[in-house]
Amino acid sequence: MNFIFALLALCVLIFVHELGHFLLAKLFSVQVLEFAIGFGPRVSSFRYGETEYSLRIIPLGGYVRMAGDNLADFSEDEEELSPAVEVPEEEKVALSPRVTPDRERWFLTQPFFPKFCIVLAGPAFNVLFAVLFAWFAFALYGDTHFLESSEIGGVMTGLPADEAGLQSGDIVESVNGEPTESWEALSEAIRSSSGEPILLRILREGESLSVEVSPTQEQTELEVLLEDDAKRFKVGILPAVERKPVSFFTAGELAVSKVYWTSKLTVLGLFKTVVGEVSTKNLAGPLFIMQQGAEAAGSGFDRLIDFMVFLSVSLALLNLLPIPVLDGGHLLFFIIEAVRGQPTSVKVQERATAVGMIALLLLMVFALSNDVMRFLG
Repeated sequence: MNFIFALLALCVLIFVHELGHFLLAKLFSVQVLEFAIGFGPRVSSFRYGETEYSLRIIPLGGYVRMAGDNLADFSEDEEELSPAVEVPEEEKVALSPRVTPDRERWFLTQPFFPKFCIVLAGPAFNVLFAVLFAWFAFALYGDTHFLESSEIGGVMTGLPADEAGLQSGDIVESVNGEPTESWEALSEAIRSSSGEPILLRILREGESLSVEVSPTQEQTELEVLLEDDAKRFKVGILPAVERKPVSFFTAGELAVSKVYWTSKLTVLGLFKTVVGEVSTKNLAGPLFIMQQGAEAAGSGFDRLIDFMVFLSVSLALLNLLPIPVLDGGHLLFFIIEAVRGQPTSVKVQERATAVGMIALLLLMVFALSNDVMRFLG
């Protein structure tokens, strides 16, 4: 069931993205032939007006197909984007009954502003959705605040605490025999350890246990992203938190801040991965994303909302990368068109699109291989 909830969450985000393209296309009177969620064979479909709405078998994407959005329908003229074949209007209607003969309603023949807005609307809707959903979560559940107790609220993967077997919910009673009744005292004991092994006395579900752990100065991925160069000793534990109610308007402010920081960390993560400061092993594919979504769904609706906010922002930003095939690639062509005063030739766009498709497939294969290696341990 958790996997199904995660899949539904992903489909909602895809729907929101494609809805942005769809509504702006309608706003600018561009004919929409199909609104699809997923790829591959149709599972279900129906037609309303001039648009077919379909659900397809592979729910890892979607698309809005508009009249005149296919480069193959246009000539390879270097100077202008014009219909490839001059077909009489009556014949065109007979050959393609669903495509309007009115070229003013074709996507690629639109002026710069409508085309730019239609493409940008997908990522923009994902960001707007993230803000609204985060707002809803803060208004419903409140804001999180760290507890002053020595209870462990989370354990960071791959750091000493994780390797030593510490768990969320463990209460640290003492460090090297010295009582720790607050998170501040626990943090100070770890920081002053100088990297020497420390003995933690913990209480876990009523049972008292002793765990030895060796603090490290190794920077976490978050510290790398935030360019925090401080070499603090740490074991990789996070404090427990509680939620406190906030006003409706405060919830809105917190939502905007959350989306801003999520966006900033995502962009920094992408940049530092490209320049080699962050390992490419952190790139995740659909298998890992679905696993994380299922875990979030199993941890409660508030965690699922957090996951959807993060994924919605990530979907928006990744789609804005200037790679042909993605929204960012289309926007780049439109900007070049506005600067040059004429569209980029069909031949150049087709070649760039082919290169972008290959690059995207290679990236997907690499991310999937990372997923498999994670599952294999």
